[in-house]
Amino acid sequence: MLDIDPLSGDFVFRHPLVRPTVVQKAMPNERRAAHTALAQVHRDDVERRAMHLAASTVDPDERVAAALKAAADSATRRGGSQAAVAWLTRAAELSESPEERSRRLGDAAFIAGHASCWTGPSSWPAPTSRPA
Repeated sequence: MLDIDPLSGDFVFRHPLVRPTVVQKAMPNERRAAHTALAQVHRDDVERRAMHLAASTVDPDERVAAALKAAADSATRRGGSQAAVAWLTRAAELSESPEERSRRLGDAAFIAGHASCWTGPSSWPAPTSRPA
């Protein structure tokens, strides 16, 4: 049912319909356990690890929230504003303290606002020629 992708080294299902079938048939606790295991497999990839930790967690967990904040920082550095907002929003949901929840939601709002305002050089006024 599984192969190893020769380029990425990731486990892949041999047929594209196997994965959704396995996920659909799994009980919620089995899916969470699988995500916990995958977070360990991807411990060197900040964003993939955080994605799996978030999917494995139901209750507030500051350790997972901190991992999601680190993933948001990584996404921001690579220009992934949408991913950063998603990570920070989930981090806020999993925050144990109201202060951390507010801080993470504020960071998400700042990044979202900043990203939507930035339209790039195409919106800048064209240079005008100066009189000689």
